[in-house]
Amino acid sequence: MPGDVLIIDADGHYVEDVAAWAKHVPASMGDMRPKLAVESDGVERFTVGDLWALPARNASRNQMGGMTPGDGLTPRARGSKEPHIQQRKFMEGHPAGIDPKQRLKLMDHEGIAISVLYPTLALASIPGITDAKVACAIAAALNDWVVQDFCCADPERLVPIATIALHDPACAVAELKRCVKQLGMRAAFVAPSTTMGRTVDDPAHDAVWKTAADLGIPMTTHHGSGGGGLNALGRDRNQTWLGAHAMGHAFEAMAAIVGLYTSGVFQRFPTLRWGFMEAGTGWLPFWLHQIHEHAERMGELVPGLPRNHDIRDIFRDRCIVTAEADDLFINQALDAAGDSSVVWASDFPHFDCSLPGLVDEALARTDLSPARMQHLMAGNAIEFFKLQDLVAKVGNKTAARKVA
Repeated sequence: MPGDVLIIDADGHYVEDVAAWAKHVPASMGDMRPKLAVESDGVERFTVGDLWALPARNASRNQMGGMTPGDGLTPRARGSKEPHIQQRKFMEGHPAGIDPKQRLKLMDHEGIAISVLYPTLALASIPGITDAKVACAIAAALNDWVVQDFCCADPERLVPIATIALHDPACAVAELKRCVKQLGMRAAFVAPSTTMGRTVDDPAHDAVWKTAADLGIPMTTHHGSGGGGLNALGRDRNQTWLGAHAMGHAFEAMAAIVGLYTSGVFQRFPTLRWGFMEAGTGWLPFWLHQIHEHAERMGELVPGLPRNHDIRDIFRDRCIVTAEADDLFINQALDAAGDSSVVWASDFPHFDCSLPGLVDEALARTDLSPARMQHLMAGNAIEFFKLQDLVAKVGNKTAARKVA
């Protein structure tokens, strides 16, 4: 595929500097501040008081299978046969996860112009916390840290996604407004799993979705794996982290889509855009068809579900999913949901990506047309996250990738 391709990573991850994050948490939180320490059993854990621990204490199900947090924060060496489980400490993960200057160097090396960034530790920990005051406080502190201490290294290339805790919808609304109006953030994420016993489509959250629609920013869901206490799909059906991880990311996205549709969220907020991150694409054609068929045959059983709002049209007009470089089903997803529905994501620096060649692996594909490659690698992310102003600025700094 000859030509120039601007590369935007629509779902990369930063790794929280736990000590720096904790400094943004109000002193009134006391022992509830995030902490990273080796505990008495010799295991290094990330904790939020006694509300959250990664790895979990005394847990027998769905844990990390012997993988330490540092192992989980280290990409696989492409082509290497070395075991990935090496009991690395947290700070022994890839330095470009936690150091923004190293991240920019890696982006230059890999040819990535802009990285849209999601958290790592917060993905599962914040939604799993059962104290609303604590969850909201540490989410706000994380948003401050990532903007002020990480993405400040180059705000035109490092684009943070706001972390919103749904524990208290009123606090979530206030934080969403703060993140957009004061911190300049362009999108937000919530957990697709239940929070305080409420599903993501619960009517209690309507004020949050209205706020996002009014602000003109997209909402996204991003599942988080690891740790204990998170009520996520798959954890009750498999004894291993492999099984829970494989099910959780895709199944939680599928549940969120059908919930947002059948509860009327998409219909009540017709300008609300939504991204379903790190869930792959292979399930999307089947799932949109499945929901469509059920709506045709059973729609009258759902009070208030307008028959003229087809989930296929909603997804085509307003939603995205992410695809990593080796995703086999990108074309099928694009056929089912439209050419604007899939964006490329690296998942760097997590263990299930490989270095070097994050971008090269995607650009080497021969099954995507030139137009679809352009949409996948940049165009769709630009439109969804409204990055046009940043692209204009970054174009002076970062050359598009030359593809022979």
